[in-house]
Amino acid sequence: MANLREKLPKNGWKIIADREAESEDRDPVIHAEHEEMRYALDVVWERETAEHDPQISVTLLSACFETPEGESPQGEF
Repeated sequence: MANLREKLPKNGWKIIADREAESEDRDPVIHAEHEEMRYALDVVWERETAEHDPQISVTLLSACFETPEGESPQGEF
């Protein structure tokens, strides 16, 4: 999580929230957005429990938009 806090902003991401989850486990959560690419990212560090080893849960969301015919989403042809 420390690496994400350091490197996301260096790669165009803005950290919107850096907090603990509202669950009983209070796992660390980072929510970031990349305005230019219109992506949102949620990362949860799920700590080790009796039921499972530590793991990272990542959710990547993309804006829904239509690209003009013959053009890629990044403006390339």
